[in-house]
Amino acid sequence: MPCRLGQHQDYERTVDFVVTIGGDGTLLHVSSLFNGRVPPIVSFSMGTLGFLLPFHIKDYVRALSSVIDGHASLLPRLRLECTAFTLDLADMRACAERIQVMNEVNLHRGRYPHLSAVRCYVDGEYLTDAVVSGASIYWLIIATPTGSTAYSLSAGGPIVHPSVPSLLITPVCPLSLSFRPVLLPADARVQLRVSRSSRGEAELTVDGRELCLLPVGSYVEVRRSVYPMLCVNRVNEGVDWVRDINQMLKFNQGFANKHQLLMRTDADWE
Repeated sequence: MPCRLGQHQDYERTVDFVVTIGGDGTLLHVSSLFNGRVPPIVSFSMGTLGFLLPFHIKDYVRALSSVIDGHASLLPRLRLECTAFTLDLADMRACAERIQVMNEVNLHRGRYPHLSAVRCYVDGEYLTDAVVSGASIYWLIIATPTGSTAYSLSAGGPIVHPSVPSLLITPVCPLSLSFRPVLLPADARVQLRVSRSSRGEAELTVDGRELCLLPVGSYVEVRRSVYPMLCVNRVNEGVDWVRDINQMLKFNQGFANKHQLLMRTDADWE
């Protein structure tokens, strides 16, 4: 049954564990429902990629029985806390509450073609200026270890094990060849400020959801959340991370030769 967090303020006190059926996006949706403590989550895949989902739906009886009997193992997946501050007359104010982020925070130009500039700080120290040109689709990604296998991976960012507490800054289509992904300690605090030299607004999205527009002078603060996602794993099988990046993400697999392709094609015709 669809619902909004505001309709059920007692989620954190009344829910023992959560069962998700679907794909990785379903797990992201559950994260958005809990802006505080998250109960353990048992996730079942329904045939989609399901990289974050340890169980297939056909194994639901065994999986749920292990959880109810107290034999399940938990993987705490780090989340981020994102707060956007925008100009309100002469004062700064938060344009959104502290949002919990499971995968990534994206700052990009959105539908606006104008030149924008974003100044990046780490723990209060200036890191770099990221210029968004009208001829590119460049944006910045602040990702968690879980999010390192999502948009950040497509942009050339490293794959980070979910047990490694860290925070990842990944540029998309950077104008400078020296602007490489940066892996930071989990306790680092990142601030992205829309520079006053910008000609347009920046758009902030969180886990694929549009959050707000940031006019010139506004900024975003991203830090580690104190509320991780507690994901149930298969008993005695760990997080199966190495197996999954091989089988699902096809890690470092070579090109198929023409003979192999012809063999497969002939088999399909039989």
